[in-house]
Amino acid sequence: MASLRKIRDIDVYRDETWYCGPGPSVVVYPDDEIVVAFRRSRTAGHGHPAVEACIVRSSDGGGSWSEPEVFDSGPIRNQNLTLLRDGTLVAAMPSSDLITREVYESLAGRPDKSVREYPGAERVIAPDQQTYYLAERGPYVRLSTDRGRTWTQRHYVESAPGWDPTLPGFSAPFGLRARVIEMSDGTLVFPIHSRDLGRNADPDDPDNRIYSVALMASEDGGRTWSFRGTIAPPQAGSHFNETEVIETPSGNLAAFIRPTFDQNERMFLYTAVSQDKGVTWSAARKRSVWGYPASPLRMPSGRTLLTYGYRRPEWGIRAILADQECADIDDAEELVVRGDGGGRDLGYPQAWLMNDGRAFVSYYFNHQSDGGAVRYICASILEEA
Repeated sequence: MASLRKIRDIDVYRDETWYCGPGPSVVVYPDDEIVVAFRRSRTAGHGHPAVEACIVRSSDGGGSWSEPEVFDSGPIRNQNLTLLRDGTLVAAMPSSDLITREVYESLAGRPDKSVREYPGAERVIAPDQQTYYLAERGPYVRLSTDRGRTWTQRHYVESAPGWDPTLPGFSAPFGLRARVIEMSDGTLVFPIHSRDLGRNADPDDPDNRIYSVALMASEDGGRTWSFRGTIAPPQAGSHFNETEVIETPSGNLAAFIRPTFDQNERMFLYTAVSQDKGVTWSAARKRSVWGYPASPLRMPSGRTLLTYGYRRPEWGIRAILADQECADIDDAEELVVRGDGGGRDLGYPQAWLMNDGRAFVSYYFNHQSDGGAVRYICASILEEA
């Protein structure tokens, strides 16, 4: 059975005055420069308006790192990097806007209680003279041709069938934790998730947690996006959100799906497969892997490295090495990458292949030595054993 070995752990960025996470991302350039993107904020709130999206760089294999370069800001969440074959760096991230409750009600025409629901302005940010709410406006993509030093404007992802914008002028309120995938035919794709209001859910239920996952595609390098197919609609007793995909050697797309459950013990990985470039998908299948969310990477052998957060004791990061078509996940040997976390607020790994064939796995972390007080950006280097 194929196995993995950890080489070492790396502290990428740590500052006790910043909350860093969730969701760092990494790419490695042909000259071995490592670029890691992450979010930092003075508060743990995922959609806080004071978020900074930062990039740090290493030219010595992760031994030392540059000071953070802020390349985006505002109520944005996880950063997701991809290095395209032509050298273009792609950053994809979900976003929101702050609005007052009065503005939301006047524009959306919804009853008072709907302000708390998604899509909509659901999280209180600053109860000062007014109460401000976070209105989801969906993910966008930015492009860079100089290694992330300058960037294009935001290219927002448009609507998909069944999902309406939160407010007029907004894109649909999709969530995102996935890097863009450049398929063998040059098409760019990534999976989004959203609550199924108006189709399978009761909008009057404030505890509604019914989500589904869809695939978006771009034929022009990430500037415009269109709906390609539904990856995982809600099943009886199973709803889905954060998802990543990978193209297998056969040309299939394999999706790795996080379920939506209140009970942490039920958070097993689900997978689905498309044989027509993402238009139709097999039914989501529960696997034996526990952990979330999961992120895939093609290794030099052709096998698939899958890394995921382990958000229960022993808190940390885990990984498996699956076959090329991602079929033998249930039988794969699990590697404990990190088991020294101080609590559940960690994980969201993404990896990129280094030029020597090893995997550079980035994630956010907290450590048991201080009771998990500081959230910071880490990495681990893995190789096939």
